[in-house]
Amino acid sequence: MNKSKVYKGFFVISLVCFSTILLLGFIIVNQRKKNKSREWTKGESPYGREIEPGYFVPVLSKTIFFSDSIQLNSDISVVFEDVKITKEGCIRIVVDSQADGYSLYAVVNGKRKCIVPGIRAAKYEASIQLVEGNNDIELYAIDSEDIPTDSVFLHVVSDTVAPKLEMDEDYRLYHTKEKTVSISGTVDDCDKLMIDGIEYAVKNGRFNCDLDITTGSETIGHTFMVIAQDKAGNASGYMGCAEYIAPVEDRALGLLMVILCMILCLGVVYLYDVIKNNRLDDGEISRSQKKRRNSKRVSWRYDVQGIVCNVIELLIPIAIILILFKGIFCLSVVQSGSMEPTLMTGSTVVYNRLDKTLNRGDIVAFISDEYYGEIFSKRIIGIPGDRIEFKDGNVVINGDILDEKGYLSADVETLPMYKGMIYNVPKDCYFMLGDNREYSADSRIWNDPYINNSKIIGTYVGPIMEAKYDKR
Repeated sequence: MNKSKVYKGFFVISLVCFSTILLLGFIIVNQRKKNKSREWTKGESPYGREIEPGYFVPVLSKTIFFSDSIQLNSDISVVFEDVKITKEGCIRIVVDSQADGYSLYAVVNGKRKCIVPGIRAAKYEASIQLVEGNNDIELYAIDSEDIPTDSVFLHVVSDTVAPKLEMDEDYRLYHTKEKTVSISGTVDDCDKLMIDGIEYAVKNGRFNCDLDITTGSETIGHTFMVIAQDKAGNASGYMGCAEYIAPVEDRALGLLMVILCMILCLGVVYLYDVIKNNRLDDGEISRSQKKRRNSKRVSWRYDVQGIVCNVIELLIPIAIILILFKGIFCLSVVQSGSMEPTLMTGSTVVYNRLDKTLNRGDIVAFISDEYYGEIFSKRIIGIPGDRIEFKDGNVVINGDILDEKGYLSADVETLPMYKGMIYNVPKDCYFMLGDNREYSADSRIWNDPYINNSKIIGTYVGPIMEAKYDKR
C-alpha cells in the first residue's frame, strides 16, 4: 500500500472537517448578532381595541347594581346606580313618576342641570354627567308650581383614565432559548394585575413573573395576556407570544453531525479506493500496470497533471453533495415548537426542492423576510384565491370548514389573533399555519400574512435526526 496516499486521504478529510467547523462557527457568531426586533400590525383583538402594537383596551364584563327606590315625595321616586367610583363619566338613574308636571334636576359640584324635563306619569331612564374626580351630587324634582321635592345626596368619584401599563421588553413575537420566559414591566394606578387569569402582586409600581412556555411534555410556546385594572374598572391590556427557539449551537450541531457523517462516508470510500489501487500482488496486476502505478505515485508529488487529477477526484464527490443539497434537497433544523408534535424542535429534516406542486396541507420550508431570512417550517392552509376566516375554533375556507383531522387532534382550536379577520390569499401566495395552533407565530400575526411562492424552498420529505426533549 502507498502510505503517501493514505496520509493524503486523512489530510484531506481533516482539512474538510476543520473548514466545516469554521464555517458553522461563523454562522453561529453572525446569528447571535442579528437584531430580533419585530414589527406588528394593528387590528381588532378578540379581547378589545388595540391602541398601539401589543397594547389594547380590554373588553371586560360589568354588572350594574342599583340602589333601593328612594321617594322624593308621594308622586315620584328614583333609583340610581349604586357606585362609589365609576369609569363611565356618568351614573344611570331610573325615575318612576305617578303624576304629570315634574322636572328632575341634579346639582353636581354646585352646578345645576335639568336631567328630565316635563315628566309625565311613566318610568324614565336618564344619566347624570360627572366631572373627572370627586362629584358631590344633589338630586331633586320640581313640580309644575315650582315646589321642590325632598333631595337625595350622594358622592361619586369619576375615573376614566386606565392604568398606564408598560412592558420592559417587546414580547409580541418573543423568542427564547429557555423553556420559561420572565415577564416584567411597570404599571401606575393599578388595583389588580392579572396574567393569564392569575393575579400577581405589584410592588412599587413594578411586576414580574416567570411563565412556563411548555405545555404537557412536548409543546413549547405560549400566548399570554396581561391585564391591569384600577378600582373604577378601567383596564389596560397587553398580549404577547413567547416561543422556544432551539439554541443556534444546537441547530448547528445537528447540521454538523449530518455533514461530518457525509464526509466520513466519503473518506471511507476514498481510503478503500486507495487500498484497492495500491495492491502489489503480481497475480492481480501486470508489470506494466505496476510501472504506471509507480509513475502515478511520482506524479502525486512532482507532476502537475497528477496533482490536478487528484484534486478532481476529490472535488467530484463534493460537487455531487453540493448538487444534492443545493439543487435537489434542503437540510434544515426545526427552530421552534410551532409545528409540534409533527416536527419536534431541534430535529434535522429534509425538504424536496424540486417538488413545486404545492397543495393545501403540505408542510413546506420557506425563507421568512420578517425573521431576517431564517428558514421556517409551516403547513399550507390557504392557496391562491382562497377566502379564509375563523369560526368556533375552526378554519373556514371559502365558506366550508377545513377538515384537519389528519394532523390535528379533535380538541385543538384555531383562533384568530384579531376578531373578525378575513384573509383573501393573493395570486402566487400561500397562507401558513403551524400545527401547534395555540402557540404558533404564523400567518395570523405576521405583518404580511402571505408567503410568496418564490420564498418557498421545498416540501417536507422526512426527518434525518429527530430531537427528543426532557419531559420535566
